[in-house]
Amino acid sequence: MRIYLDYNLFAYLYERTRADLHAKIEVLLVRHMFPYSPAHMEEIATALANPSSMELIDQLISTFQKLDSIARISRNFELLPAVSGPVILKEEHPLECFRRVVMHYDKNPIIEENERQMLASFKENDQGGKLASKMSNLPEDFLLDSEHGRNLKLKLHFNSDLPFICKAHGVKDLTWNEISGHFPVIERAVELAMNFLEQVRYRPEHISKSRSRMHDVTHCIYASACQQFVTNDKRLYDKAKAVYRYFGVPTRVLMLEEFIASDYD
Repeated sequence: MRIYLDYNLFAYLYERTRADLHAKIEVLLVRHMFPYSPAHMEEIATALANPSSMELIDQLISTFQKLDSIARISRNFELLPAVSGPVILKEEHPLECFRRVVMHYDKNPIIEENERQMLASFKENDQGGKLASKMSNLPEDFLLDSEHGRNLKLKLHFNSDLPFICKAHGVKDLTWNEISGHFPVIERAVELAMNFLEQVRYRPEHISKSRSRMHDVTHCIYASACQQFVTNDKRLYDKAKAVYRYFGVPTRVLMLEEFIASDYD
């Protein structure tokens, strides 16, 4: 079984702050796979974005230690994007992926600013947070057979570039059976759906968390290639479940405590 861990769980394991999680992983490593993805490397690279000259050496040492920790847990199995076809599973030390991420990190400030502006614009339409309070109490399947689901369908089919991406990959509808073998379609569809949840104020992120929200989206994309996605972030948990339910993604989303309490063969 492939089990995708949110970055915070890798951090807990590196920092040894959750003995129960460490014990669980040690048992499961024998028979299950815990692949990492470029999204994990993005989160590690963030710490190196603007270090002072005095902090740089310490940050680099810490970075290499984190990468070695991920290498041990993942056994160097990595999920990578595909130009065509399904997500790629490859064996590669995290350092190699990290180098590629850092090489293109100069693009991130622009992407992060766009993300911040998007969240700010959504919040402007919900002064006081009344809509967020109402929406966040809806069940995980609220996108099915509802006005919100119909609005999302309109966005996906008529108000985005997704139809052109689908056409390029021979995808005729957005059911999981149809899109699961086409990473570019999954990537864009999940991104648009996650953005839609922010727009309608379902478990919305704070503007100050725009960078973290950007990584959450990417984790949701790669986790769809696994049987389980484990997080300790309740907002991410709720949104991932809603998006996966909408597209029919079979990945099971678990909170950390639920994962630790679960039995595995």
